[in-house]
Amino acid sequence: ENAGTVPSPDQMSCMPCPAGSEPDSEGAKCQACPPGRYAPEAATPQCQACPQGEYNPLRNQSRCAVCPFGAHCYGGFNGTGATSFYADEGFYLLGSDEDVTREFEAKMSTCADCWRSDAPFDALGPFECSVRSACLGNNSCLVVEGELAMDGPLCGSCTKGFQRSSPDEPCSRCPPDWLTVTVIVVVTVGGMLGLCILSWSQEAAMGNLRGVYSIVFKILCNFFVQLKAVGQVTDLNSLIKDLGTDSFSRTILTSPIAMSLGIGDVLENPSTSIFSLECLMMTGGNSVSESHYLKVLGALFFLPAMLLLMLVSVAVCTWIWSSCCHRRQRWGETSLSFRILLTFSSLAVLALYFLQPMVTSQLLAAYNCRDMDDGGHRLDTARWALDMSVDCNSPVHQKWQLVTSIGLLIWSFGIPLILYIIPWAILKWTSYTLQSKEMWTVFGFLYDGFEPDFWYYESFMMLRKTYILIAANIMWLSPETRTVVLLTLVIYFRYMHLRDLPYDNRAYMGVDRLQFQSLATFTWLLLGRLFRTMLELTDNALAKDWSPAFYLPAMLNFFFLVGRAIYLILREVIWPLQSPPTLMPKCVRDRLDHRVTFSFIPPAVFDVDAKQQHFHRVEHGSLSADNMADLAEDWNLTSTPALPNQEREILKTILTETAEVLLRRHEIVHGEAAQVIYLPTFLLQMERVLVAAMCYAVKSRIINEELVLNRDTWGKWLYGIWEDTRDYLKLVVIGQEGTDANNIMRQRSSRSWEDQECDHLREAQHLVRRPVSTEEIQIALYSLWPDLTDPKMNQKDSETNHLKELVQAHRGIVDMHGDVTHIFDSDGHATSILRRRNRTVRCDESSMSSMYSHRSHSPRTTESKTLEFGLPTVVQEEEESRRSECEHSDVVLEIDGTDNKVQQVRPSAPAVFKLAL
Repeated sequence: ENAGTVPSPDQMSCMPCPAGSEPDSEGAKCQACPPGRYAPEAATPQCQACPQGEYNPLRNQSRCAVCPFGAHCYGGFNGTGATSFYADEGFYLLGSDEDVTREFEAKMSTCADCWRSDAPFDALGPFECSVRSACLGNNSCLVVEGELAMDGPLCGSCTKGFQRSSPDEPCSRCPPDWLTVTVIVVVTVGGMLGLCILSWSQEAAMGNLRGVYSIVFKILCNFFVQLKAVGQVTDLNSLIKDLGTDSFSRTILTSPIAMSLGIGDVLENPSTSIFSLECLMMTGGNSVSESHYLKVLGALFFLPAMLLLMLVSVAVCTWIWSSCCHRRQRWGETSLSFRILLTFSSLAVLALYFLQPMVTSQLLAAYNCRDMDDGGHRLDTARWALDMSVDCNSPVHQKWQLVTSIGLLIWSFGIPLILYIIPWAILKWTSYTLQSKEMWTVFGFLYDGFEPDFWYYESFMMLRKTYILIAANIMWLSPETRTVVLLTLVIYFRYMHLRDLPYDNRAYMGVDRLQFQSLATFTWLLLGRLFRTMLELTDNALAKDWSPAFYLPAMLNFFFLVGRAIYLILREVIWPLQSPPTLMPKCVRDRLDHRVTFSFIPPAVFDVDAKQQHFHRVEHGSLSADNMADLAEDWNLTSTPALPNQEREILKTILTETAEVLLRRHEIVHGEAAQVIYLPTFLLQMERVLVAAMCYAVKSRIINEELVLNRDTWGKWLYGIWEDTRDYLKLVVIGQEGTDANNIMRQRSSRSWEDQECDHLREAQHLVRRPVSTEEIQIALYSLWPDLTDPKMNQKDSETNHLKELVQAHRGIVDMHGDVTHIFDSDGHATSILRRRNRTVRCDESSMSSMYSHRSHSPRTTESKTLEFGLPTVVQEEEESRRSECEHSDVVLEIDGTDNKVQQVRPSAPAVFKLAL
């Protein structure tokens, strides 16, 4: 019963040992429990060992603390207790046993409830490693083939001879130096050759207003780069890995997304995804951190060095070409210096476009500092993700961050600004236009596919990539905060896209829809991340079991995006421009093909009075006639109660673009904007433009049909494909003679199109008879745009009517089944204007008088109360004829022949009848 006691000082009684202590071996005095053991209460006979899962690093303790999460405590067996804790697999401890003792004493002295808390220690851990497979437990790191591959805090640094492509991946052995150098040379030469081919292909495709290959290519490149950045914040890589290990079907579904992330990694950071510069630098004697700093420094001077190398290469190649080859179709007869400048500028624009996100990503790597582990616990200091042994708050690293800030301003924001200012200055201060061959050769890749008013939009797209890359790499913000920032940016970009709709409306606005689909994918991806985070904060089990379901809308949008891109690329095969679709089954074609078409052919004369009477009853709401339905048979069109929305939109687009052409022509001719538009003239000019567009569409149809007829067998077809490929490669590599554009609607022909009796027109009557689809008119209108809005071809003092010349050159087409050349009769139009100007509106005498009275108060007619005609001489000469006309018009005028003033106005009998109706 005296267990756990010692004699009192007066030796008259027993005194219990306090909690946290035990009697010594002689029972003479109390002694403190050693570390790893504890006495829960007073008079404890012997200190007990801390149970398994608990530890105690201090003496004289009455309880043990719970082992932190991510750590294990050795104790609870064989009479021993744990005095410290050690990191589990996937975790790392930033300190030794002495650091654990010191932090434990400081924490437990101020927090009574921390004994039963499993939270890690601040600045000590254990912390969750960013690469969990690299932390093997007990602060041991990854070993590859018997060599230590990773070390340092949180096993976040590669040792010499090892490299990795991203901070979230384990290190792997460096390839041999000769292989790295070979890959760098191949990638550099291949990249320059690829830029040359892309530049030449863009030049060869000038005027191909139906092709969308380069536009889809740009949108997908931007999408892949931004998907890689957004995927870092939303932890998309780990999600795909988890889904890929569950089943084969999920692997098939996630493989396109993984491939897209890989493409984005190549476009964003090829220096780590394809080859490793760090390995070469470490071979040269640099440390791991020094190699990363040198890589950032190289990004600052990479673009100037690349442009200088490109300039030298272009100059040498152009000089050799000019000296050895006498064919100068690509540059014409221009000087050697101009050829070098033009070729270098074209390649430089493409290089700046593709290298800008690469340089931006590399410069942002200096800001990739982490002050929290993957579990959300704060580290001892902000550490560089590329090398966790580097303190981001150190003066050395902060100097590097200042240098990279300057690089971001110069390259990341300066390149889009330069690619906007230079074309703007050329367009403003020179005679070049967007359709000029030189402008297209240099900057065509950037503004191809955009509306003329939004030619600069690709610069905004580049800035958008920069904003997303920066927002995804603001590492001093938590992942949740960065997700909200990215979601705000994406929603704003969606609003701007819907407001502007910058792409032209080719492919039934398919390009605008593709761009919007990419933004929708980012929106759903970020929303899925937010929903998942909200459930994780509430400790809901659904967050772990159903986390892939939150990303299901984003996955569906991604597959819709890929499907739409593939469809746009194959659309020319599925939906031929100038003939009915033949690859689709008839049932599908009847359901989908409801195109609206236009025809030169007027309605046939009615032979039956009943049909004629029916036409008169509905003509006020008709755009066609019943007897014109047979023209739709050439397109195999089926009737439908209402046109599809896409057909309505493209028809609106045609009218809008035509009105834009007319407004610009007026501004070119008169030097000022139109204020009061005369409606008959406006409608007449619109009819002229549409007729010219239809002429070009029909001519292109005839030329292409002749090409098809010459390939009516499989042998001829295969040989024709070979000829097309050979001609295209020749066009890409050598160029084309003259300055004519390779345009599907502007194809040159030595044959005459003015006489309908020409053999080639008589043989193609069925093609002329076939109505012209809206897409044909739209593309032809885009093709005519450069000529119709060219200031050189539309001078104010020009004696020729450019539109009239265009249609006159194709008069045989329009005169074959109908005559529309009367709308180009300038004398007839002037006579019509004169006749209309010398008449008044239909009204009675009282209303006319009230109008005069009202006009008498106008500042322009304060003294006159009578209506005067603008051409008094002409009125005097035609007074009798006008009086004769007035007898049959709605208004009868009595005019004083001396001063040309209206003496009396009265409505005629037909006018009274019409007013009654």
